[in-house]
Amino acid sequence: FIGEESVANGAKIDYTDAPTWIIDPIDGTTNFVHRIPIIAICVGLAIKKQLRAGIVYNPITKELYTAQSGRGAFRNGFPIHVSATKEISRCLIGQSHGIHNLVQFGEKWLKITMDNHSRQCLAGIRGHRSFGSAAMNMVYVAQGVLDAYVEYGLHAWDVAAAGIIVKEAGGVLLDPTGIEFDIMSRRVLCTSTPELAKAIKSTLSHVEYEKEG
Repeated sequence: FIGEESVANGAKIDYTDAPTWIIDPIDGTTNFVHRIPIIAICVGLAIKKQLRAGIVYNPITKELYTAQSGRGAFRNGFPIHVSATKEISRCLIGQSHGIHNLVQFGEKWLKITMDNHSRQCLAGIRGHRSFGSAAMNMVYVAQGVLDAYVEYGLHAWDVAAAGIIVKEAGGVLLDPTGIEFDIMSRRVLCTSTPELAKAIKSTLSHVEYEKEG
């Protein structure tokens, strides 16, 4: 098991080829505290370090997102699919300023995140949205509500369950640098199409994290 609560209590992350449950009991804690109804309970399963199944559940709105490798993605039992958006000019991006990154990177992070947002605006995006939950942002991409989501400073339990849902909904799941996605890398880019992933990647500057696990 890998979970936010166990790691917070001092457990080490031991990510091996063995079947591993990756759990976040509340993704969107600040939303929960402020009574914003965008939160998620997340349960992901990885086998041989490959995401195989995921459940993301918002207990307030009663939205249940599920996926298994090779079997598609679903919301409350109905199939979901990413949008067909390829052009950055038609893109609605889920992206926050990630102020939690100030702890590690200080003012350097503010310049990076503001520059990233500015380049996307100058590229003509439709807009930014910040929903306060990585998992919910990702399943919004999976069902075509958002066209893309990019974030830095995340943890495995934030992205594992939603990651397989994005992939099974036909989406693209990458590291923001364009390399293969790694749930231990602490950053994610998911988009509706490869073309959009390439366009958004070109707007990003990055920070490096020590890999977890």
